Amino acid sequence: MTRKARVLVVEDQDNERRAMARLLKMEGYDALMAKNADEALSRIAEPISLVITDLKMPDASGVELLQQWKRERPTTPFLMVTAYAEVDSAVAAMKLGAKDYLTKPVNPEEFLDLVARVVSEGAETASGEPNGSSAHVPGAAPSSAPPEAGVRPTAEATRLEDLEKDAVLRVLEKEGGNRTHAAKLLGISIRTLQRKLKAWGLAAQGEAPGEIPDDARPNDRNS
Repeated sequence: MTRKARVLVVEDQDNERRAMARLLKMEGYDALMAKNADEALSRIAEPISLVITDLKMPDASGVELLQQWKRERPTTPFLMVTAYAEVDSAVAAMKLGAKDYLTKPVNPEEFLDLVARVVSEGAETASGEPNGSSAHVPGAAPSSAPPEAGVRPTAEATRLEDLEKDAVLRVLEKEGGNRTHAAKLLGISIRTLQRKLKAWGLAAQGEAPGEIPDDARPNDRNS
């Protein structure tokens, strides 16, 4: 079985870190999380296919993490994410070896497309395959991956939170509204799933535990 690409998300904001990691998991990646540079560096010996890091973090910045990581693992690709659209910071990160740079709020389509491209390029470099080859791209869900892997967001989902909601609803729909099964596939507890649904206004009183309101079902991106 082909190993999934392992992507490390480094972000000091809990909600944003978890949202990005969940998007990656739903896309078929093995997503890991770290809340700061020290936690990220503790994983430097692991086979990481890509590091996605916030630029501005307490203690050590994303650029400092990039520099320290590259001293020991110079081939690991980095993507920088920041709320600060500073040209000098972007240029500095790129000069130090970052593959690309995204500004917040992150567009989910752009985010996932960029991750796929960078992971694909890294796989081609490691295997010696030329660009455009038909070799398997690590990160694409293996044949035994859970049903939600590989589901892409709707065109209307323009924020990470929107995309997370859309993907969760897709998993619920695939599971016939069974929240227990959906929570297991999503890698979260049933309590967490229920809390999210309540926050999204989808856990109205009197609603059956597994029922998804018709107006809350994810749209077909081809519609």
